[in-house]
Amino acid sequence: NFEVILLCWSAGQESPIHDHSGQRCWMSVLQGGVEETYYYQTNDTSLIKGNIHLHCQGEASFIADEIALHKIRPAFGSAVTLHIYSKPIERSSIYSPTTGSITQHQAGFFSKYGRKMNDVQA
Repeated sequence: NFEVILLCWSAGQESPIHDHSGQRCWMSVLQGGVEETYYYQTNDTSLIKGNIHLHCQGEASFIADEIALHKIRPAFGSAVTLHIYSKPIERSSIYSPTTGSITQHQAGFFSKYGRKMNDVQA
C-alpha cells in the first residue's frame, strides 16, 4: 500500500521534472536542504515554471499531481531525503521543458523488500 525510498543527493544532481502517476508523495529532509521547483503544464504541453520552495533539514513537504509537477535538487551541496508514496510508483512521466516531450520512466531501485536488486529494476 505504500513505498519508502531514501535518496542520497550529491551536489549538482537533480531529478527531472516529473509527475507521480496519480500517487501522493511525502518528502522529509533528513540531511542538508533541497530546492523543489513547481511546474505547470499548459494545454499545448509546454511548461510554466512556478514557485521554488526551500526545504531544510527536519522539514517535510507534500506533492500530488493536482498540485504541480516538480523537480528536486540539493540546495547546499549534498542532501538526504526520505520519500513516502501512498502506492508504489511503477512509472512516472518525465517532462522536457526544452522540447516539450513527455516520456515514461520505469522506476529502478537499488533494493526491494530489503534485498539488493541485481539489475537495479523494480
